[in-house]
Amino acid sequence: MRKLSIWVVGLLLVSMSAYAKDIDAGAFQIGGAANANYKSSTIEIDGAPNSDVWQWAYDLDVSYYVIRNIGLGGFVRYAETGVENKQIRSYSYGPMLTYNYSISEAMSLYAKGGLGFLSVNAISANLNGNEYMLGAGVRYFLTSSASLDMGVMYVKQSGDTKESDLSVQAGLSVFLGTK
Repeated sequence: MRKLSIWVVGLLLVSMSAYAKDIDAGAFQIGGAANANYKSSTIEIDGAPNSDVWQWAYDLDVSYYVIRNIGLGGFVRYAETGVENKQIRSYSYGPMLTYNYSISEAMSLYAKGGLGFLSVNAISANLNGNEYMLGAGVRYFLTSSASLDMGVMYVKQSGDTKESDLSVQAGLSVFLGTK
Protein backbone atom coordinates (compact mmCIF):
# COMPACT_ATOMS: atom_id res chain seq x y z
CA MET A 1 0.00 0.00 0.00
CA ARG A 2 2.86 2.36 0.78
CA LYS A 3 4.42 1.82 -2.68
CA LEU A 4 1.06 2.56 -4.28
CA SER A 5 0.76 5.79 -2.27
CA ILE A 6 4.25 6.88 -3.31
CA TRP A 7 3.40 6.09 -6.95
CA VAL A 8 0.15 8.12 -6.80
CA VAL A 9 1.86 11.11 -5.15
CA GLY A 10 4.64 10.98 -7.74
CA LEU A 11 2.15 10.85 -10.60
CA LEU A 12 0.24 13.81 -9.16
CA LEU A 13 3.44 15.86 -8.81
CA VAL A 14 4.41 15.10 -12.40
CA SER A 15 0.94 15.91 -13.70
CA MET A 16 0.81 19.21 -11.79
CA SER A 17 3.89 20.31 -13.70
CA ALA A 18 2.30 19.33 -16.99
CA TYR A 19 2.49 21.50 -20.04
CA ALA A 20 1.70 21.20 -23.69
CA LYS A 21 3.50 22.66 -26.61
CA ASP A 22 3.59 22.35 -30.31
CA ILE A 23 5.34 19.22 -31.49
CA ASP A 24 8.35 20.44 -33.42
CA ALA A 25 9.64 19.08 -36.70
CA GLY A 26 12.12 16.27 -36.14
CA ALA A 27 10.30 14.76 -33.15
CA PHE A 28 9.25 11.10 -33.01
CA GLN A 29 6.01 9.95 -31.42
CA ILE A 30 5.56 6.36 -30.22
CA GLY A 31 2.05 5.60 -29.08
CA GLY A 32 0.03 2.67 -27.91
CA ALA A 33 -3.71 2.45 -27.30
CA ALA A 34 -6.46 0.03 -26.41
CA ASN A 35 -9.84 0.25 -28.14
CA ALA A 36 -13.13 -1.24 -27.05
CA ASN A 37 -16.59 -1.37 -28.52
CA TYR A 38 -19.79 -3.32 -28.16
CA LYS A 39 -22.47 -3.24 -30.81
CA SER A 40 -25.70 -4.84 -31.74
CA SER A 41 -25.27 -6.18 -35.26
CA THR A 42 -26.40 -9.08 -37.36
CA ILE A 43 -23.49 -11.34 -38.26
CA GLU A 44 -24.05 -14.82 -39.63
CA ILE A 45 -21.79 -17.53 -38.28
CA ASP A 46 -22.44 -21.14 -39.23
CA GLY A 47 -25.74 -20.08 -40.83
CA ALA A 48 -27.23 -18.54 -37.67
CA PRO A 49 -27.69 -14.77 -37.29
CA ASN A 50 -26.30 -13.22 -34.14
CA SER A 51 -26.59 -9.79 -32.60
CA ASP A 52 -24.10 -9.53 -29.71
CA VAL A 53 -20.71 -8.39 -30.96
CA TRP A 54 -17.79 -7.08 -28.89
CA GLN A 55 -14.31 -6.06 -29.97
CA TRP A 56 -10.98 -5.26 -28.31
CA ALA A 57 -8.23 -3.76 -30.42
CA TYR A 58 -4.67 -2.74 -29.63
CA ASP A 59 -2.82 -0.14 -31.67
CA LEU A 60 0.85 0.74 -31.88
CA ASP A 61 1.85 3.71 -33.98
CA VAL A 62 5.02 5.63 -34.72
CA SER A 63 5.17 9.07 -36.32
CA TYR A 64 7.95 11.39 -37.40
CA TYR A 65 6.94 15.07 -37.37
CA VAL A 66 8.05 16.41 -40.75
CA ILE A 67 6.80 19.91 -39.94
CA ARG A 68 5.44 21.40 -36.72
CA ASN A 69 2.40 19.39 -35.51
CA ILE A 70 2.16 17.13 -38.61
CA GLY A 71 3.53 13.62 -38.34
CA LEU A 72 3.92 10.88 -40.93
CA GLY A 73 4.33 7.32 -39.81
CA GLY A 74 2.73 3.95 -39.59
CA PHE A 75 0.54 1.77 -37.42
CA VAL A 76 0.06 -1.86 -36.46
CA ARG A 77 -3.33 -3.01 -35.16
CA TYR A 78 -4.46 -6.29 -33.59
CA ALA A 79 -8.16 -6.87 -32.93
CA GLU A 80 -10.26 -9.64 -31.45
CA THR A 81 -13.95 -9.70 -32.25
CA GLY A 82 -16.30 -11.98 -30.36
CA VAL A 83 -19.69 -13.24 -31.39
CA GLU A 84 -21.08 -15.33 -28.52
CA ASN A 85 -18.41 -18.03 -28.02
CA LYS A 86 -16.64 -17.52 -31.37
CA GLN A 87 -13.57 -15.32 -31.88
CA ILE A 88 -12.28 -13.59 -34.99
CA ARG A 89 -8.73 -12.19 -34.99
CA SER A 90 -7.48 -9.53 -37.38
CA TYR A 91 -4.17 -7.81 -38.03
CA SER A 92 -3.59 -4.64 -40.01
CA TYR A 93 -0.69 -2.31 -40.72
CA GLY A 94 -0.02 0.66 -42.93
CA PRO A 95 0.87 4.34 -43.27
CA MET A 96 -0.68 7.01 -41.05
CA LEU A 97 -0.92 10.82 -40.86
CA THR A 98 -1.22 12.61 -37.47
CA TYR A 99 -2.11 16.22 -36.69
CA ASN A 100 -1.68 17.86 -33.24
CA TYR A 101 -3.35 21.14 -32.18
CA SER A 102 -2.39 22.65 -28.81
CA ILE A 103 -5.41 24.14 -26.95
CA SER A 104 -4.03 24.89 -23.48
CA GLU A 105 -0.93 24.52 -21.33
CA ALA A 106 -1.75 20.87 -20.61
CA MET A 107 -3.98 19.68 -23.45
CA SER A 108 -3.97 19.20 -27.19
CA LEU A 109 -6.44 17.93 -29.73
CA TYR A 110 -5.27 15.34 -32.22
CA ALA A 111 -6.54 13.77 -35.40
CA LYS A 112 -5.11 10.80 -37.26
CA GLY A 113 -5.94 8.74 -40.28
CA GLY A 114 -4.49 5.72 -41.99
CA LEU A 115 -4.90 3.10 -44.67
CA GLY A 116 -3.86 -0.42 -43.82
CA PHE A 117 -3.56 -3.89 -45.23
CA LEU A 118 -5.87 -6.28 -43.39
CA SER A 119 -5.65 -10.00 -42.64
CA VAL A 120 -8.56 -11.68 -40.83
CA ASN A 121 -8.43 -15.12 -39.25
CA ALA A 122 -12.14 -15.94 -39.21
CA ILE A 123 -13.79 -19.04 -37.83
CA SER A 124 -13.53 -21.09 -41.00
CA ALA A 125 -11.60 -18.87 -43.44
CA ASN A 126 -8.72 -16.45 -43.82
CA LEU A 127 -9.77 -13.15 -45.38
CA ASN A 128 -7.78 -10.22 -46.74
CA GLY A 129 -8.61 -6.63 -47.52
CA ASN A 130 -7.97 -3.04 -46.60
CA GLU A 131 -8.67 -1.10 -43.43
CA TYR A 132 -9.32 2.63 -43.33
CA MET A 133 -9.17 4.40 -39.98
CA LEU A 134 -9.91 7.90 -38.77
CA GLY A 135 -9.53 9.00 -35.16
CA ALA A 136 -9.67 12.13 -33.04
CA GLY A 137 -9.28 12.92 -29.39
CA VAL A 138 -7.68 14.83 -26.56
CA ARG A 139 -4.08 14.51 -25.45
CA TYR A 140 -3.16 15.43 -21.84
CA PHE A 141 0.56 16.09 -21.43
CA LEU A 142 2.08 14.73 -18.23
CA THR A 143 5.48 16.13 -19.24
CA SER A 144 6.89 17.63 -22.44
CA SER A 145 7.61 14.11 -23.68
CA ALA A 146 4.64 12.00 -22.47
CA SER A 147 0.87 12.27 -22.85
CA LEU A 148 -2.26 10.36 -21.96
CA ASP A 149 -4.56 10.13 -24.98
CA MET A 150 -8.34 9.59 -25.07
CA GLY A 151 -10.43 9.59 -28.21
CA VAL A 152 -12.64 7.79 -30.67
CA MET A 153 -11.63 5.69 -33.67
CA TYR A 154 -13.71 4.90 -36.75
CA VAL A 155 -12.52 1.86 -38.71
CA LYS A 156 -13.92 0.61 -42.04
CA GLN A 157 -12.85 -2.63 -43.69
CA SER A 158 -13.15 -3.51 -47.36
CA GLY A 159 -12.18 -6.47 -49.52
CA ASP A 160 -13.12 -10.00 -48.43
CA THR A 161 -14.59 -8.59 -45.22
CA LYS A 162 -16.83 -5.53 -45.03
CA GLU A 163 -17.41 -4.05 -41.61
CA SER A 164 -17.18 -0.71 -39.88
CA ASP A 165 -17.15 0.29 -36.26
CA LEU A 166 -16.69 3.22 -33.91
CA SER A 167 -14.75 2.60 -30.71
CA VAL A 168 -13.47 4.43 -27.65
CA GLN A 169 -9.68 4.60 -27.43
CA ALA A 170 -7.30 5.27 -24.52
CA GLY A 171 -3.52 5.19 -24.60
CA LEU A 172 -0.13 6.68 -23.90
CA SER A 173 2.24 8.52 -26.24
CA VAL A 174 5.94 9.20 -25.78
CA PHE A 175 7.69 11.94 -27.74
CA LEU A 176 11.41 11.75 -28.50
CA GLY A 177 13.47 14.63 -29.80
CA THR A 178 11.27 17.30 -28.23
CA LYS A 179 12.71 20.40 -26.59
